[in-house]
Amino acid sequence: FRKHLGWYIEHAPHPLSASLVGPVFGYVGVIDERLDYAMLAALADRCPDADVILAGPVIKVSPRDLPQRPNVHFTGRLPYETLPSFLAGVDVALIDIMMPDMDGYETMKQIRQRPELKELPLIAVTAKAMKGDRQKCLDAGASDYIAKPIDIELFLALLRVWIARSRNADANRSF
Repeated sequence: FRKHLGWYIEHAPHPLSASLVGPVFGYVGVIDERLDYAMLAALADRCPDADVILAGPVIKVSPRDLPQRPNVHFTGRLPYETLPSFLAGVDVALIDIMMPDMDGYETMKQIRQRPELKELPLIAVTAKAMKGDRQKCLDAGASDYIAKPIDIELFLALLRVWIARSRNADANRSF
């Protein structure tokens, strides 16, 4: 039974991400005062057909203070074992570099070891933009990198590029 449950956890899409039809942006990281709420609200408002799913613990802030939009969903902290099924249902994953337990670099390395997630666009998000950070993120498996504070126009352009690439890759794999 445990063997079959493990297969299901690894291969079945997360129930929330499986039920969404538009582009889906997944955020993996701590949801606290460092999360750019204005960027999140702008993303939800400027992309009303897209859904934003935030997976991570809400700490040091009240959930009532987080952007309340119909296309923004909070899962809370997910067990690491369910991360692959969560990510299987998203078009682009935003990975916070500063996370407890396992930092974003290690998280991206683990994601890239999964054959079904090798092509998933991963955008590293970091507040500590220091020389060499971009390359360190790319070396860990990021497809791209953006530093906080986030320029929303640059961020939206980045997402458009990676969604198009993700959807083209999906179309090519289906033939």
